[in-house]
Amino acid sequence: MRYLFGECNYGGRVTDANDFFLLNAILQDFVNPKIVNENNFKLSPSGNYYVPNLETHEEYVEFIKKFPLGQQPEVFGMHENCDITRELKETRELCDAILFTQDKSGGGAEKKFETKLAEIAADIFEKLPPDFDLKEALTKYPTAYSESMNTVLVQEMERFNRLLSVIRSSLLAIQKAVKGLVLMSTDLETMATSLMVGKVPAMWAKVSYPSLKPLGAYVKDFLERLRFLQTWYENGKPSVFWVSGFFFTQAFLTGAMQNFARKYTIPIDKLGFDFVILSTDKSTTSPVDGAYVHGLFVDGARWDRKVYEKQTF
Repeated sequence: MRYLFGECNYGGRVTDANDFFLLNAILQDFVNPKIVNENNFKLSPSGNYYVPNLETHEEYVEFIKKFPLGQQPEVFGMHENCDITRELKETRELCDAILFTQDKSGGGAEKKFETKLAEIAADIFEKLPPDFDLKEALTKYPTAYSESMNTVLVQEMERFNRLLSVIRSSLLAIQKAVKGLVLMSTDLETMATSLMVGKVPAMWAKVSYPSLKPLGAYVKDFLERLRFLQTWYENGKPSVFWVSGFFFTQAFLTGAMQNFARKYTIPIDKLGFDFVILSTDKSTTSPVDGAYVHGLFVDGARWDRKVYEKQTF
């Protein structure tokens, strides 16, 4: 039965090899000899789900009706913290739905809404710097065989210019629409609602780097990323890179690996990354090989510096 379910029926629909092994490992818990050899075989750690020793159809129906209305993560072999993530997502979606359906029409309320919207759009618009000059950047940082970071910088500037153009033009359109100079389209209306509730507009997110920040934090983070590139352009390649400040971080990682591969004439597909945690006083100059970075986050873990400092590298 495991072969029929895991290999024949669903095996061909799973394209990832790791997913294939995972699904078959989960299947082991539900299809194995213990199901028929043990009484009330448990299908989950809590024992709420088990295979009963019943005979009639009615008994099985009554047994199924006693299951909890909300299925627990343990049924799917997952940790109970999955419920926290699900509930947070549902709460966020509910709050967003409430905010998007709030009344924005009628006399003074409409005027107040438009006034506040214009202020938000104007405030963000005034903070935006001019576009990066790509021609000047290419002249100052030309494509070089020995320094892939030049290409990384110019490509990052190009990506941020595209996002900057969308943000600038949409904010300008919103301000004109509030004044009645242009028609308030569906996209602009959706954007206006997002600005009023502190969300990043969908038209920005389509051309943006991945971010879960609300509007205020997003704008601040966006401006900091632009300053990071501007400082790089004005003062030369930094000794420490803000790794989470890149639009496309993979390009930076590839560039760092490419520099090493070209320097030592090693195929890049044979290289990998290793990480060493350093104190800030050791990162004032660029390393001979590799790159110093900051802004690297560890998810679901913690770092014990005392244990690490005892190790020798």
